[in-house]
Amino acid sequence: MRVDAGAETVHRGYLDRALAPAAALYGGDVVTISAPPGTLPPPPATLPQALRDTHRAETRRMLPGHMGTGPIAAVRGAKRGRVLQIDSEHIAPHHDRGHVACRALRGALPHDFAEPHLIRVALDRDRMPEKRLRPAR
Repeated sequence: MRVDAGAETVHRGYLDRALAPAAALYGGDVVTISAPPGTLPPPPATLPQALRDTHRAETRRMLPGHMGTGPIAAVRGAKRGRVLQIDSEHIAPHHDRGHVACRALRGALPHDFAEPHLIRVALDRDRMPEKRLRPAR
C-alpha cells in the first residue's frame, strides 16, 4: 500500500484525531509514505504537481510546523488498550533536493543567527547508499 503526499493527505504543524485516515491497514501490512518538501525548490528543479499542490492547499496550518503525510490511523482489528507497534524498515529520499532552515532568534542557537537562513542542497540519489533499517522481507 502507498500513501502519497498531496493536498488531501498532508498537514502542516498538526495532527488531529478528527482527520480521516489516509489508509486503513491490517496488522503486518507494509505501507510506503511519501513526504512533502518543506519548501519548494526554485526552477529548474522539478516536482510532481501533487507536491506543489500541498503548498497551495487551503488547509488548516499551524506555523511554524513540520509537514507530515497521513494520518495512518485506522488499523483494522485493533482494540482499545492494546499495544500498536510500528517498525520503520526503509528510508530513502523522495526528491533530488533538500534544505536546511534556521529561523532568526529561535531554536537551539537563538543568539547566533539574527537573520533567517535557508540553504538548499542538491542530492545525488545515485550516489547515496540505500538505508535499510531492518532486513527486507
